[in-house]
Amino acid sequence: MFPEFEKLISEAVDLVDSVPGYRTIAGRLRRLRIDYLPSLPDRAHTTMRSQIIVGPKALLESDKIPFSLAGTLVHEEFHTRQNPFLKTASFWTGVATRSNVMARYEWPAYRAQTSFLRALAHARPNLTEAIDREINAIVDSAHLYYGRPPEEL
Repeated sequence: MFPEFEKLISEAVDLVDSVPGYRTIAGRLRRLRIDYLPSLPDRAHTTMRSQIIVGPKALLESDKIPFSLAGTLVHEEFHTRQNPFLKTASFWTGVATRSNVMARYEWPAYRAQTSFLRALAHARPNLTEAIDREINAIVDSAHLYYGRPPEEL
């Protein structure tokens, strides 16, 4: 287990809770099971039973304020509220259109993540520059994997 995993998760959820309009999401995150998997190649994923699994990439931050991890948790929490059949619909839409099979499922969660980060930057202006870099990295990475977003993030 990552030595400070629980502390980092707690700090990230507290950060979510500190942003106006995100108290409910923070409350949901506190009730969800969040575990660490050192072999996970992704930042995180959500199981069909709404368990969030965090990988080492989500925990590697240069800043002392875990806003990147907080954004990842908001993204994964969003998946826990999506209709589970959307994953199947996304897959078959991707197959039929020869596009990324998870795009329809993932883009709304990326939108939730970037919206949270913008709200955090508004609440904590000292983080604006670092958060802008994070948002650009998220959008670039998501665009690379899932194609063009259906609408502006």
